Amino acid sequence: SPDGIWIAAGLRDGSVRLWNKDTGQEKLLAGHQDRVFGVDFSDDGKHLASASEDQTVRVWDLNNLTEHACFYHPVRVNAVRFCGAGRVASAAGDQLLRIWNVHGKKEVRILNGHEGAIWSLAAAGRTGLFTGSEDGTVRLWEDVWDPQPRCITDSKVHTVNMSADGRYLAVGSSSGCVTIWNAQTRDLIVEKKVSQLPVNEVRWHPLLPELSVAGSDGTVTQWVFERRQSARGAVSDGYREKRLWHTKTLSGHRRRVFSIAYSASGSLLASAGEDGAVRLWRRGELKSEMSIHHPGRVFCLAFSNGAEPERLATGCEDGILRVFDEQGEQVQAFRGHRGQINALSWNSSAGFQLNVASAGADGTVRLWQLLSPSGNSESSAGIQRAVFAAGGTKIWSLAFVPDEPLLIAGTDSGEVLLWSTSESMPLASFRGHDEPVWSVSVGPDGNQLWSGGWDGIVRRWDVSRAQSFHCANGSKN
Repeated sequence: SPDGIWIAAGLRDGSVRLWNKDTGQEKLLAGHQDRVFGVDFSDDGKHLASASEDQTVRVWDLNNLTEHACFYHPVRVNAVRFCGAGRVASAAGDQLLRIWNVHGKKEVRILNGHEGAIWSLAAAGRTGLFTGSEDGTVRLWEDVWDPQPRCITDSKVHTVNMSADGRYLAVGSSSGCVTIWNAQTRDLIVEKKVSQLPVNEVRWHPLLPELSVAGSDGTVTQWVFERRQSARGAVSDGYREKRLWHTKTLSGHRRRVFSIAYSASGSLLASAGEDGAVRLWRRGELKSEMSIHHPGRVFCLAFSNGAEPERLATGCEDGILRVFDEQGEQVQAFRGHRGQINALSWNSSAGFQLNVASAGADGTVRLWQLLSPSGNSESSAGIQRAVFAAGGTKIWSLAFVPDEPLLIAGTDSGEVLLWSTSESMPLASFRGHDEPVWSVSVGPDGNQLWSGGWDGIVRRWDVSRAQSFHCANGSKN
């Protein structure tokens, strides 16, 4: 054991036994039906894993000497090793290396490479593994459990947003913190406590190094992201570092602000809240110039960036997506969702017969086409082009991939789904989050996809490899 007190052994009779090396005390773990070939302690000494000819890996709770988990295999299991907190690897006779979540929250990950049965496992650091096989090779597997590039925070991620140049990623969390990361290296640049309450959304200005933050205190705060002289400057020849500097606070909402969006020029900011109001703020002004009232809470909004004339879409808890003109007049209404609309996204690509997509608590994504302007169209409904289903799980976030007929959605189950707008079945499913995915953001080149989940992790996925992911998921390889 890690503390050097206990010795564990797997026996031919299927039992696992523990001996205290100082006192000789013996403990028995019974459950396997055939020979036990390998045992391993977890790093914290609280669990023991065992591999058996009965085609199982069993994880034992050493506090009460009970079976904590059992993982079934199609063939005998030759070796077992813990590989990081809550993760265990198994080597089986079918050439495959399997990674399991000890607490059963995530499905097995299967790694293929050997051409013969794997006989032995050895740790390589905290998350790597060496495997020895009858094919005559020893292989090193790095980061076997979680190979996706990611940024790790200490609280639930509510929102992620990439800067217009694709260099920086802003993340807002339930702890009231905003963090900014280098999108290429995933290095943390800035961490700023902006509120004592959760941050609901962050949005970069489309042209300037600024961002706005939607808070649970009913305000929208605005921040400049720039280089300022640091305290170390006096001894480091003018060293300058990136900082977030507060510039103004916009007050007007009576309750939480759920969503914010910039117009294409950045001269106008829209905010939507729990009070059912959508407010429009002119740059440089502290008072909203317009307020648009809805019959319920407004969870999302977005400007039709790049389109002329510019439109503002809002998603409400009554399930209706509304479109407003520059004067705040409603010109379209989209009805179809059974329940609140959680996310929406405009399609900025030319040549596709749809304008806007919406996602809701009913587990569907709906694609809509605006009607040609014909005066005040408050009661007119747009054309529904397609409906995509997420398999019964709620959808919390949505984004179009620039210049491609592709749509990304974050779900309550933790999956990130990729659809082609011409097919009803998902093109790919990206799995990695253990909790709901509340935000997705796509880089300006269309390849970088970032997703933020309640598991406190922001993950980066390569959209250009979606077809490869699709094939891999289909073969479970």
